[in-house]
Amino acid sequence: MPRMGRTAEELGIKDIVVASTYSVTAFKVLEAFKGMNVNIVIATPSAAFREEGWVMNPEVRRKLEEMGAKVLTCTRAR
Repeated sequence: MPRMGRTAEELGIKDIVVASTYSVTAFKVLEAFKGMNVNIVIATPSAAFREEGWVMNPEVRRKLEEMGAKVLTCTRAR
């Protein structure tokens, strides 16, 4: 288990929230906490960032959800 997974387990952390624009970070987090009883929430930028290309592909979003993550798409300050 990667270090962050061990640390979370040692500290009793059950909720993990991470920002991920395209999904690279999201998949790394899911792998690090694989098999652990944790709630993983992936925060992604809203459609307002489509022009910049900062919107997660819907297929990738579905895959993350199938792997157990909750995906939250919301606005944030520019």
